[in-house]
Amino acid sequence: MPITIASLPPLHTGRDGKSGQQLIADCPARFIVCICGRRFGKTVLGVWKCIKGALESSNGIYWWVGPNYPEIQASRAWPILKELANQIPGSIVREADRYVTLPNGSEIWIKSAENEDSLRGGALDGVVLDEAAQLKEYLWDAVLNISLLDRGGWALFIGTPRGKNWLYRLFIRAQRKDWAAFKFTTFDNPYLSLERINTIVADTPPQLVQQEIYADFGASQNLVYPTFDRELNKWTAAVPEFVSYYGGLDFGGDSIGAHKSAGCIIGRTKDDILIIIKVFEQSGPYVGIRQMEWMQESELRLGKLSRKFMGTTNRVMWRADKTQMWGIQLAWQEGIHISPSKGGRDSIQEGIGLVQRRLQPNWNSRPGLYYLPECHQVPEAFERYKYPEYKNDEKVAAEKPLSVNDDLITAIRYDIEGIDFGAKGDPAQLFANQLARVV
Repeated sequence: MPITIASLPPLHTGRDGKSGQQLIADCPARFIVCICGRRFGKTVLGVWKCIKGALESSNGIYWWVGPNYPEIQASRAWPILKELANQIPGSIVREADRYVTLPNGSEIWIKSAENEDSLRGGALDGVVLDEAAQLKEYLWDAVLNISLLDRGGWALFIGTPRGKNWLYRLFIRAQRKDWAAFKFTTFDNPYLSLERINTIVADTPPQLVQQEIYADFGASQNLVYPTFDRELNKWTAAVPEFVSYYGGLDFGGDSIGAHKSAGCIIGRTKDDILIIIKVFEQSGPYVGIRQMEWMQESELRLGKLSRKFMGTTNRVMWRADKTQMWGIQLAWQEGIHISPSKGGRDSIQEGIGLVQRRLQPNWNSRPGLYYLPECHQVPEAFERYKYPEYKNDEKVAAEKPLSVNDDLITAIRYDIEGIDFGAKGDPAQLFANQLARVV
């Protein structure tokens, strides 16, 4: 039968008084994915959920599972669990094995994922997967999930991101299934000093801030465009009519070791939505000729489309690196006009900023930049474009992205530059539909 406890640890409700740990604790979903910044209070929440379940059931089995033994030993989960168990007369605390037994027969165990075989076999009423991003996907799919079948047990996934791995995919799926998904930052813990958090933000490399404080999935892989999402930025509706076409180009070479030649054509709708509709990414002998042929064929096809839908011929407005004048002049000889990129010391970061504005969802969760599903090279280009890894002796400074297989993403950046660099007026109005949401 259920038993009572003098007091469970209070759960915070965020700085707005309506969210935080309490919002997650009140969620009725059987499976909950909770992505949080450091010091949000994930551990307290996980132990709280385990002991609440144990108090309300008889002979229940609940596990708190962490990545490995060293982290288990250093975790605050065991001290919190012991403190709570000691409030209940008749509870038994097993220090060596790190579990407690309550008077109603329920057990709560602190487990390590290091030994997978030790996690097999038992039927569970509930499990907390702490720092889930560091656990193996197999551990959930083939071990813990099956252990919840007998009793219809629940699972709580908590942790800080470690790239767009299986936990990221689970977080995305959890928003579309009969699950629940939450995301909170370090700032959402009302017990922490904002001044101290801001001091950490100011003194820490930006990518680490995004990962550890803001719980950003992409930042934990040093991605230049962490907000890009394969599904969110994929255009799945009927292809709309376009009012103009833009092309970005990066010229490569046909010698051994030369980087690829790349091209990207974007259609712009009357609502200022950009959709990547054609892509060129090749290398090898005569790649320059093949790239020119792709450009000419693209202009011919798009010219026919614009005449069909609008009665006029809209030519592609091309843009390429100003330092690649040989390619620009070659195109001019073929009758294709190309405008040189802006260039300059800060042009890369400025261009990245323009692309990022287009990627970010607006107030109604719609980004301003999409790609057609057949342009499969696009998500690969976004996901491999990264900043260098930070080292302990490096100073906090603006980083230059790694120039490794970056040809297509560079062409996309030139494309966006050609569309948005020439805009005049108030930036808040110009990018009203691309302004970032506060999440």
